[in-house]
Amino acid sequence: MFNNSDQLKIISNCPVCNSQNFPAQIKVLNENQDSHLLYVQCRKCKSRVLVLITSNQNGISSLGLLTDLSSEEVVKFSQSKPVSTDDVLDLYQTIQTDENTLFNLV
Repeated sequence: MFNNSDQLKIISNCPVCNSQNFPAQIKVLNENQDSHLLYVQCRKCKSRVLVLITSNQNGISSLGLLTDLSSEEVVKFSQSKPVSTDDVLDLYQTIQTDENTLFNLV
């Protein structure tokens, strides 16, 4: 995917603590021919960033997202089914029926 090192510029500072040279632990969570999902954790402040890097005929792009999830949780939730409209409505109706339900769920 990345055959030209000039095309890929690595983040040099932590987006949270601004630590120089971003000493980070990086895990590849998922990859295919055109994209990589990386889990990056700063060794100084322990902040975590999910990074999606994609490549196509127009070049390489990346998107970073701060998260409080562990890498294991990211993998777990990425494999679960999406929340449907019916799921949301069922929860709403349950909460309306018994207001203590919300406190029990949390």
